[in-house]
Amino acid sequence: MNHIQVDSESLNYTAWSLVNVVTLPVVLGIGIYLMCVAVGISFLSGMGVIVVMSLVNFVFSKMYYKISEKTMAKKDERMAVSTEILNGIKYIKMSGWENAFLQKVFFFYLSEARILTSNRYRKCEMESWPYLRRRLYLTPS
Repeated sequence: MNHIQVDSESLNYTAWSLVNVVTLPVVLGIGIYLMCVAVGISFLSGMGVIVVMSLVNFVFSKMYYKISEKTMAKKDERMAVSTEILNGIKYIKMSGWENAFLQKVFFFYLSEARILTSNRYRKCEMESWPYLRRRLYLTPS
């Protein structure tokens, strides 16, 4: 079930991103032309800011991807243990091993929760960066 969710999420993301692939060059071209007409050669400083912010966004995206990979690995481990427990639930109940297996699942859940927490912090950093960037560049000196 986990792989189906990942595949469907990837397909959904690809469908939404395809629109950006088509429209981004047109929008950038029109924006660069209008900036050049409006401010002349000074538009190069604006382009420099755009390039720097794109690089920062690239770095944050790589960090998010690495954390996402770790999260999926931990989820897969937890799902494997949960599936094992569900397949042998009768035997576990008869043997009285509920607490041992509960602790096993809880251990995997805690390791997954640590990565999810880290993921949320990184996502907050990435989402707050544009607001912080505006504050840094638009603040009067």
